Amino acid sequence: MKTAHSILLHRISKLLCLVLLLLGQNRISAAEITKLLVFAESDRARIEGTASLSNLVGAELRGTIHHVGTGKALWSGSLGQLTPAPDGAQFKAVVSGVKPLIWEPSSPQLYLLNVQLMQGGAPVASRTARFGFRSMEIRNGQFHLNGHPIFLRGVAINPPGRTIPDTTAESRVFAEDYVRCLKAHNLNIFRISTDVSQTWFDVCDELGMMLYAGRYGSPPETAEGKQAAPLDFSRSIDGYRTLFENYVSHPSIVMYYLSNELPVSGKRGEEFSRLLTEAHAALRQWDPTRPYIGNAGYGEGREGEVCDVHRYWGWYYNSFLTYYNLRDRLRPQPLFGDPAKNQPLTFTECVGAFTGSSGEFNVVRSKQLGPRLGWIGHTETPFEDALEYQCFMVKQATEAFRRMRPLNPRLAGIMPFTILFYNWNGITNFSQMVPKPALRQMAISYQPVLLSWENWTPQRYASEPIKAVAHVINDQENRQALENLQLWWGLRDRNGRLVMEKTLRLPSVAYYGTLSESINIRAPLDLPTGDYQLCGSLLEHGRRISTNWTSLFIAGPEWREKPGALPSTAVLYDPSGKTARAWARLGGAKLKLIDLETATPKAPETAALIIGEDAWTMPLNNKTAGLRRYVEEGGRILVLKQDSAQFDPGWLPTRIAWLESSPNDTNYPPKTRPHREQMCVNPLRPQHPVFDGIGRERLRWWSDYTAWDQTRTGFPKIYPVTSGFRVLAAEDLAHTAVLADYDRGLEGVALCEMFAGKGSVLLSGFDLCPRSGLDPVADRLLRNLIRYTTSKAGHEAQPLVQKSIRWGDFPSEQGTMCGSLNGFLVNAEWLPSPVSPDAKPLAANTGAWNMKPGDQFVPRGRNPFGPYAYSTGSSLRSTDLTVDGTGTFWVRVPEGRMRMLTSVRNPGKDPGTLRVQINEADPVALVIPAGSTCETATSLPAGARSLRVSYTGPKGLVIEETRFE
Repeated sequence: MKTAHSILLHRISKLLCLVLLLLGQNRISAAEITKLLVFAESDRARIEGTASLSNLVGAELRGTIHHVGTGKALWSGSLGQLTPAPDGAQFKAVVSGVKPLIWEPSSPQLYLLNVQLMQGGAPVASRTARFGFRSMEIRNGQFHLNGHPIFLRGVAINPPGRTIPDTTAESRVFAEDYVRCLKAHNLNIFRISTDVSQTWFDVCDELGMMLYAGRYGSPPETAEGKQAAPLDFSRSIDGYRTLFENYVSHPSIVMYYLSNELPVSGKRGEEFSRLLTEAHAALRQWDPTRPYIGNAGYGEGREGEVCDVHRYWGWYYNSFLTYYNLRDRLRPQPLFGDPAKNQPLTFTECVGAFTGSSGEFNVVRSKQLGPRLGWIGHTETPFEDALEYQCFMVKQATEAFRRMRPLNPRLAGIMPFTILFYNWNGITNFSQMVPKPALRQMAISYQPVLLSWENWTPQRYASEPIKAVAHVINDQENRQALENLQLWWGLRDRNGRLVMEKTLRLPSVAYYGTLSESINIRAPLDLPTGDYQLCGSLLEHGRRISTNWTSLFIAGPEWREKPGALPSTAVLYDPSGKTARAWARLGGAKLKLIDLETATPKAPETAALIIGEDAWTMPLNNKTAGLRRYVEEGGRILVLKQDSAQFDPGWLPTRIAWLESSPNDTNYPPKTRPHREQMCVNPLRPQHPVFDGIGRERLRWWSDYTAWDQTRTGFPKIYPVTSGFRVLAAEDLAHTAVLADYDRGLEGVALCEMFAGKGSVLLSGFDLCPRSGLDPVADRLLRNLIRYTTSKAGHEAQPLVQKSIRWGDFPSEQGTMCGSLNGFLVNAEWLPSPVSPDAKPLAANTGAWNMKPGDQFVPRGRNPFGPYAYSTGSSLRSTDLTVDGTGTFWVRVPEGRMRMLTSVRNPGKDPGTLRVQINEADPVALVIPAGSTCETATSLPAGARSLRVSYTGPKGLVIEETRFE
């Protein structure tokens, strides 16, 4: 039995223990592991951390690692002791020799590290970090994930940010839905649009989506942005380390970038290069578990380990063919990077083709208006054509990158900088974003096992063979070779009906390997004219593993309409006989030949003169006076494509300049624009006889006539126009019919008719004769040109305007606008998103197609702007600083029209005066109050049918509509 004294002692002892325990708990709460970083590779992890109390120096740390999903323990043991640090204490340890489950995109295995700070055998603080074991390194110019090569299939424009509300963008559900969508479309990497977002990092860790992240702009501590490098490099490097501490434990982040598009030349370029070089050296020593891009886009690997490039071939400038300059093994020197470094080559920005919430290209004046006009022109279906061109560029760039790997093994990843979803502004969940067709195209072009068609003859006669190459690229995630492989291909009409098919056996294809198989297709001779698809599927052990297609236009027997009889007074100058042979293959009657070096045609005895392709030679430049007289007296001349080095255009009725540069050149930006050759020709007057039977879609790109494939040097001959020119003076539009234009802002001319006296000269830049008998569209255009030139009807300088002109609606303008010569600038206005129709409108002609992809701008009206042009990178350029501008156009109107009605809007805050002048009559002035739309009526000169109309006023006025009554 206990005594009262013993009971009292027992109670005092318990109370004392409780006090000591409470004191210990206060001490524990004051201790904290403030940082825990895990630098993991495939079988080891370097662990670093800090603690808040310096008096805990010497205390032991113990750690355990277990699998997140199963809870199975992988490792436990001591992590050493705390050592002194400037702000408390730190610890460092390495766990090695473990055999974990590896983090892969197809199997994102994650582990949890728990660290406990021990004192007196009891834990006083703890912290956990989630991470994954994986390695990402560079070997022989390629990325290797966990010891195996991997091609990065990504996209560069993504949430968070970019006008998506923060509450939505940082939602875990939204991030999961977005990442799952990308993975379902075969992407394996993307760039995040903010420096840090643990929500997105965690989701990508869990779902197996790789990221590349870093400073999307200038280095830390750069007070002046991109104007100058930091003065204190050590502070900037510390800033990088602080930022990247948020990244290191995330296995999904497989690559860092230190900056984006910093200057590379001059003093600023030198300063930034020195900083980035030092930063890379220091950071690489600190975290060697990921590759580094030093200066994304512009650095080309000088300051990091990856040769990264940004090139918008096929958008701001050049064409998609420029990508074929990346075939290093067919060049004397690699295009990008130092060959001695043998770095992976990535395009972390490319493609462009920025479509907005409506599907139309985002018509922002800077870098957008000029390309938009160049690629889809005055189409009547701008939304459909914009989305189609975006798909085209995604397909060409991504598949070419993968197909060309045997010719450049450094090609390691591509991330188009393009808008893949319609809605961004105001969305509350992912389903509201709605994917565009370009994302569905990525799902095809990014198939891990890719079947890709290389076909440079997209327009053929049914009687002519089609030669295509089927490329097989094996990037499948299980890293196995493709065995027991078959290729099925078939030809389908536009209704999906199969008109022919065949199956071939293919040899095995190793992982990360490629195979190219030539296919010869002979369509049925009686195949009707129309659009077809060459479809294909790869089957492994009878199971379909990949599918793809390419478009074909096949001309049936009825397409070969004979040209018919031509006037006997038509003559041809063609010393080489090239044009005569092409004409004969069309079934045309033999033309009478003339030698311009010894004879000059006379009108009306000679009704028409055809100057054959490349027939003009230097001596003829001394014999042009007779040709001028011939035209003035009523003669018609068709000048087919000529060598600009031989042909002096000084005798032509319209002042022109031959264009010099090629879109195949890799200069950045191009030295001159527009280019002498290009695809996507715009029929400015699509109803003109020269385009009889030829729609806009048939002028995009033509069939190659050199049997080219990607293993050959040079480029395929697919550009419809190869000898383009530009009209130099706006006043020459009074007597010039521009029939087809092309390239940036439609400033290049492919075909025009120049009038003088009673006759005219039709000047063509189309590459026609070498395609004779091969490309049915080129054949028809040649037939139409010769038939039109030798006819008496239809030769008019100005377009006949019978309907109302709705300015900015390009087809409605009915051929009145030619490049930038008219002085009318497209006015682009904000279009509300269907998700947020009540959002505050943005001012006209503002916007940001990349940072604000949900803000759609579309053409609405034109401004009387005056002289303007574009930079070689397609930004608007104007040297006219006056407040008022003038726009002028020339038209014909039907008989009986007596007045012109003009609707004009003044969006400004002050009244504006518009002066309207027709021909030589006195201008009529109209004052438009601020914020108002007014209509003015202007009388037409009595009996006049050919009109010169000028609008002069403040450049902010919007000319909305013109009609003639």
